[in-house]
Amino acid sequence: MKRDPNEDARALGGIDLALLQRFINHWYSESLDLFGSPDSSNAASYFAAGLKGRYQESKPGTYADHALLDGVYAIEAPGLDGTVERRETPLRRATNAMLQDAYMRECEKSLAHWNQVLASAGLSQRLSLPSPRFNRKIGPFGESAWRPDGTPAASPHEVAGELPTAEDFAWLEALQDGAVLARGECASWIAAPSHRIDGRPIDFEYVRP
Repeated sequence: MKRDPNEDARALGGIDLALLQRFINHWYSESLDLFGSPDSSNAASYFAAGLKGRYQESKPGTYADHALLDGVYAIEAPGLDGTVERRETPLRRATNAMLQDAYMRECEKSLAHWNQVLASAGLSQRLSLPSPRFNRKIGPFGESAWRPDGTPAASPHEVAGELPTAEDFAWLEALQDGAVLARGECASWIAAPSHRIDGRPIDFEYVRP
């Protein structure tokens, strides 16, 4: 990216940030679905049986209440005319939502680190996490189309345009054609390691027959 005047790694045979962003959009939204419905009677039952908990539930001092018999948790849901409502849900039923929100915060920390690397390199582009409304198959947003910025999409085709394409997969496969096996050499689409084990040279014979 630093060598190209437009910061386009693909122009120099690498993996561009636009492609990475589409894969982030895909895998992040897919991973959110793994938490299940944010309002779940099954989650409430599992919590009551001691089979499910919030993030770091067992860590001393993290939570004062481990029964969750009282209180509510606000969960987003589509409203009328493209609006978004916040519905108050009993805490036990919202266990999945609380776990998902904790996971999202951890992902935000990781992405902030990646963006700091880009900033430190003097590059202008940044990566972002899509809205949790985007590309959902499970939960209140599973039946509607939303853009990565959290606004309503005109159609599912608009959502698909923000996800990896057949051309993206073909480009990645083409990059990996022809293995680089010579010791001390790296494939053109990845950077050489900046840190070597015990200061050894990159072509050091770490494994001997």
